[in-house]
Amino acid sequence: MSNNVNFGCAKFFISADREMKAFHSGLQVERGALREDSEIPGTLQEDWDWHRLMKQCQPGTVMDGEMARLVRREGFTARLIGGLTRDFPADAWESSRQVRQSARRAPPDQWEGFQLFYRMSEKEVRSCNGLELIRAIMGVFAEVTECMNQCMQVRLEGSAS
Repeated sequence: MSNNVNFGCAKFFISADREMKAFHSGLQVERGALREDSEIPGTLQEDWDWHRLMKQCQPGTVMDGEMARLVRREGFTARLIGGLTRDFPADAWESSRQVRQSARRAPPDQWEGFQLFYRMSEKEVRSCNGLELIRAIMGVFAEVTECMNQCMQVRLEGSAS
């Protein structure tokens, strides 16, 4: 139904946060708006990956275990972005249910999204050569792939190399 809508799909992302002087890479899943908004294209459709993400954000799921491992042990950040911005740091992490409960409070007429990412400081990025940075990004992508697979209709498989 929505295969031509980029918003509807879980995806890998990279971004530079100039204000925080940080580089982020990881997974992003977008909700779009729940109600039509002329300023924001992409009202949530029933086949978007957001629905699978929210269904998996509960204790005992594969997603819950993976998020807990990445946030608590590996230094990743879980974040809601858009109409409601909220970080879920390791020291306050209970379960992925927190993400679902908070997402329900996001304004229905605004775009919303979820990110699970690893943050590299400006110092860390500057200390890498290009190849090292690409390898770090690819390592992050490998770490979030199982979470992404829990959101998508078609699984991503690891590379043979």
